[in-house]
Amino acid sequence: SHFSAGSALRGGGVGGVGGGVGGGVIMEGSLRKKRAASHRAAWDKRYVILAANTLMYADRRASVLAGGRECKAIDLSRFALTTTSADAGPGGSAAVVIELFCPYERAYHLRADSDGMTHAWAEAIASEQARIASIAVERHKIDGAHSAEALALRVAPSADPGGEERSSSS
Repeated sequence: SHFSAGSALRGGGVGGVGGGVGGGVIMEGSLRKKRAASHRAAWDKRYVILAANTLMYADRRASVLAGGRECKAIDLSRFALTTTSADAGPGGSAAVVIELFCPYERAYHLRADSDGMTHAWAEAIASEQARIASIAVERHKIDGAHSAEALALRVAPSADPGGEERSSSS
């Protein structure tokens, strides 16, 4: 299983060209994704890249880098992350599974070839979600401060730039 953390992308799609990955890669490698419509334990191998609030996946790395039709993207700010145990298949023991859940979209179930790597992916995704949430909080604070400042300017009494009231006598 190929794994890379904190690497930079080279090739198509870099910098937003071609719709691919437009920023630095946080983590990339192979994961197994459970089929959405399958009641059986059908896990398909996908190449996955975690970058800037997005988890992108496709059959091959080149497809993810190019960002074409084959590449699917999950906006992590819309999903809650949990880890659970699931049946690893015939003869297998329970395996750790990442679940990304959004009440308005389908749930995604992902797992790596080892529980340790699945936990590493879960930690990386959770860390990126926390980073994005903190940015949203700071942006809200800034927007609130700008709104309060604009309101204060509209309500403030008229004064000259020096802050002194004008008088009619000289």
